[in-house]
Amino acid sequence: MLPKAHAKLYELTAVQKNYAAAQKLFFEMLPLLELMEGGGKYTQFVKAACGLAGHPVGRRAARC
Repeated sequence: MLPKAHAKLYELTAVQKNYAAAQKLFFEMLPLLELMEGGGKYTQFVKAACGLAGHPVGRRAARC
């Protein structure tokens, strides 16, 4: 979700200059961004997301 949303956010702001739509998207993304940044487990969240996306990372991935 987030990689595509970030790309869309860039598209809306830098390319389309549609700041109202960009702001709406940003505020939809904000709860997850705050969780990742303020939750104290950013690395674990990123590793879990990579695994869910089919790209295992970390020590366990090396043994797979």
